[in-house]
Amino acid sequence: MRKLCLLPLLLLFGLFTSNQIIAQDSAKAALQISILTCAPGEDVYTAWGHTAIRIIDSAKQTDIVYNFGTFDFNTPNFLAEFVKGNLNYFLSTDNFQNFILEYQYFGRSIKEQVLILSDAEKIKWQNALQKNLEGNNRYYLYNFITDNCTTRVKDGYYQFATTQVPPSKIKSFRTHVVEAPYQQGIPWIGLGIDVLLGAVSDQAPTALQAGFLPDLLFDQLATQPGHIATTQNYDFTKTTASKPTDPIFYIVGLIFVYLFVGKWNARWAIIAAKFFDIILLFIFGLGGLLLVHLMGLSLVLNYRLIKRGVDAKFN
Repeated sequence: MRKLCLLPLLLLFGLFTSNQIIAQDSAKAALQISILTCAPGEDVYTAWGHTAIRIIDSAKQTDIVYNFGTFDFNTPNFLAEFVKGNLNYFLSTDNFQNFILEYQYFGRSIKEQVLILSDAEKIKWQNALQKNLEGNNRYYLYNFITDNCTTRVKDGYYQFATTQVPPSKIKSFRTHVVEAPYQQGIPWIGLGIDVLLGAVSDQAPTALQAGFLPDLLFDQLATQPGHIATTQNYDFTKTTASKPTDPIFYIVGLIFVYLFVGKWNARWAIIAAKFFDIILLFIFGLGGLLLVHLMGLSLVLNYRLIKRGVDAKFN
């Protein structure tokens, strides 16, 4: 009689546990994780492009983009703090549809790499991202090399995915950090960053460090076809305006004009030469002060790079 009484309870327990297992398995299979690589834009902070994470949860019918490239536009001295690498960034989320509409509006194309990950790897990465969103966990001090929107994605991928990091062919950090502003038509920013970057940036990155910028990480992942399910391009390219002249041409042109005027003995040429003397002394003096200031900042940045280690850790 007791056995007959217990039978319905056992059936209910078995049904409950089987439903839980089915629910867990469906939740695992419902996740799809992609890495989004966005083209550079016209503003200074978009010159290097952008990297974000897209997670589709078909069970919950959500399509969320995790974005480590968010900052406060109202930060005092925003541009100076950005160039100095002294700007706080934070993790935010948005719906994929809103994300892609913004990039379409600004004419910035997106490349999406859908990752091949195990169910356990997907869940661990998603949970880590959710933890990153809590309180002060979301904030970090931006750095061109060791801690930016791309390195945060890269570090997360190599922490949770079962894969080997491909060898690096990059000769130095500096080359890729500095060339982006020149390519995007903001050479004066490129010149300032070039002066600001210290000796650490001249080192060749390790294999793990190499994917520190959006296109570099995209290329690094592309060499691992066994870990990429599909790649999709969202082409929003617009016609770009002509790019401004490289700063070096202005400097060389000014020197040539000075030498040309200095060769003449006419009264107007002598007056012009004195005027150029004053202008050049002022420019070189101001440039010297700026250089000393940037050298000081460079020492601070190098100290931070060494203190914080080779790669930023994924929280």
